Amino acid sequence: MFDVMELVVREDRPGSGREWFAVDADVLYPAMVKRIREAVAENGLPQELVDVAPVSIEVDPAAAARRYYKRAKKVEEIAWINALRPRDDFADDSPVLVGRTEALELARMWFTRALKNGRGAVGIHILKGSGKYRL
Repeated sequence: MFDVMELVVREDRPGSGREWFAVDADVLYPAMVKRIREAVAENGLPQELVDVAPVSIEVDPAAAARRYYKRAKKVEEIAWINALRPRDDFADDSPVLVGRTEALELARMWFTRALKNGRGAVGIHILKGSGKYRL
């Protein structure tokens, strides 16, 4: 099973009132793109996004997982491929950047949702890394 905690390192930020995590962009994006593509290929709900502690009994714990899954299915395969290519491979006015940006943003949101699942307030520090994954 996918475990987002394998991607992060805890950061010590005393007095922040939240648990902080750091992740390198060069680790985050390839891992999340791979995970999302696997989830879509498996045709099932990504368990890391199913709420482990729903806010109330009226809230379906799988609602968010379904939303993310549906959105991922709409992203074209070429966008996932381009998401893993360096940003510098594309001209600033390239129409390819729209799909690439969509894929990278969904990867970041999926990661954030999975990391926050079952925890209180968290802070996430995404390290720049090589700059390959900048939007």
